[in-house]
Amino acid sequence: MKYFILDISNQTKRLSYWSTLRLSVLFIIVALFFAGTQTMFAGSGSKAFLVKGKITDSQTGEALPGANIMVKGTSTGTITDFNGNFSLQVAESPSVLVISFIGYTNQEIEVTGEANLDVALVPSNDMLNEVVVIAYGSTARSNLTGSVVAINEESLKDVFAPNVSNLIQGKVAGLYASTGSGRPGEAATITIRGKGSINTTTAPLWVVDGIIVGNGEPNINPADIESITVLKDASATALYGSRAANGVILVQTKTPEKGVSKLNVNVNRGYTQLSHGNFSLMNAQELFDYQKPWNYEADWWKDDLAATNTNWVDMATQTGVAQEYNANYTGGSDKVTTYLSGTYYNESGAVKGYDYSRYSAIASVNVKATDRLTLKTKISGNHSLTNDQEHSTYSAFTYLPWDKPYKPDGTPIDPKVDKATYGWIGRDESNYLYDLQYNWGKSRDNNLAFDVNAEYKFAEWLTFSSMNSVSLGFGGNEYYTDLRSNSGQESNGSYYVYNSYSQSRFTNQMLRFKKTFGKHMVQSFLAYEFSDDHSEWSDATGKGVGGGLSVLNATAKASSAKGTKYETAQQKVLFNVQYSFNEKYLAQASFSREGTSSFGANNPYGNFWSVSGGWNA
Repeated sequence: MKYFILDISNQTKRLSYWSTLRLSVLFIIVALFFAGTQTMFAGSGSKAFLVKGKITDSQTGEALPGANIMVKGTSTGTITDFNGNFSLQVAESPSVLVISFIGYTNQEIEVTGEANLDVALVPSNDMLNEVVVIAYGSTARSNLTGSVVAINEESLKDVFAPNVSNLIQGKVAGLYASTGSGRPGEAATITIRGKGSINTTTAPLWVVDGIIVGNGEPNINPADIESITVLKDASATALYGSRAANGVILVQTKTPEKGVSKLNVNVNRGYTQLSHGNFSLMNAQELFDYQKPWNYEADWWKDDLAATNTNWVDMATQTGVAQEYNANYTGGSDKVTTYLSGTYYNESGAVKGYDYSRYSAIASVNVKATDRLTLKTKISGNHSLTNDQEHSTYSAFTYLPWDKPYKPDGTPIDPKVDKATYGWIGRDESNYLYDLQYNWGKSRDNNLAFDVNAEYKFAEWLTFSSMNSVSLGFGGNEYYTDLRSNSGQESNGSYYVYNSYSQSRFTNQMLRFKKTFGKHMVQSFLAYEFSDDHSEWSDATGKGVGGGLSVLNATAKASSAKGTKYETAQQKVLFNVQYSFNEKYLAQASFSREGTSSFGANNPYGNFWSVSGGWNA
């Protein structure tokens, strides 16, 4: 346990303020959703009482979101929110609460009545002895002087998700992952220790297997991840320079293992439902009785209104299903080892009409060419596809139960045409199901990455490594609005298409030193790094398109067409040294001089440094 941490850095964070206007109806729905989030509890009666509290890290004082609080011997429990707070209804007195969080020692607390607890969880001994990945290397957790949180494979193996950001949600103190709309396949927006910028992204920097990906989430298969490390403070992130102002997430993928060949096959399945919380809609009769006192004299009011009872919410929602099929193989000799993996992931949302699929594959081969030289190659790729004919939750919660969605022949009613025949009481003379039968959207995303690395060992204490990578990305979106739909009448039908292409190159050349002199341990490295990115995109919209023709050449008029290309480049020299005496007194210093096209021509270079120290009791 560290009693002292000194952290000095010239790396500053920028504050951020932003605001977004929301439709009042959607705001109410979201508020009601959260209002309905309740703690599960077993039993009720005179002995039941409420226990509240906050769970924090004993060393840093940071809140622990997603910590588990269970009543021992029961299924009663809850988890902490983003601020580490919880509220739990306990049925019996006395009861014992078991509090747990990944990487921390469980704590048990007896409660006999209403209480407000402050609980500080202590990192487990196994966690302190663990070797964790840090900036440009690895070290024992007990030797860390910066704020670093590691998630190992054991903590990830029972979880499956469409992407990395959803995988780590609730597993790291100080990391907030917002899932936005919650649509299948959608990545979470990650913020580490609050917002750090007033005029640019608050996204952290992502690094995969030592290769800097950027501030956008990497397109990697979560099933191939071995560990994730989050660097949160300036001393831990300084080596990554200007792009690390919002923190750094290091992802380490699985590597080939020598020995007996292993083939693993995993099948995962999960379910999702739209939660209404305490919010429930009136049925036709309840709404009829509620509105009758002030509407009974209206021209449209009829005594048989309640005869039609449409549940629009049930019509728009379903039990969503997520499924993942993964197979991986590893094995080899002392000279050559191999890792192969393939994954199929599919998810249909709790709101009907939105489906996401992803195919991923990876092949990695390590060759020990000589006793001193090791070569590593890897190729990985993925393809994802989204089909969008999503039902409208806004309409589902605002349409009246007195209105019928379909004609007797099963086709959707168009209130603008069919109102006189089939009736329509709702104020919006539109049935979203009518447009939904014609209109659709699709998106696709494809990524390929090629890595070639080498490591040459001059001596046990001196190693040179070379990391080189090229990645390609191409994808696009298309949206079709049929001229037969109400939304397509003004444009006489329209078709929109978007295409993008990106290419990134990365190289890092590093000389690494590590040696122990009695009770003194020194490790350091000196490195040069270069990366560049090329991106381009174009989009176009055509109006006046025949029914069912999703081709730009089939449109009568080009409404808009635009596109752009841009390139960025970065290079830097970096140095780091770590020292420990008797594994008790610790010190660390780092320096990098970074040049980037983002800084501007007049001042393209900046210096980033940090010094930190600590001791272990």
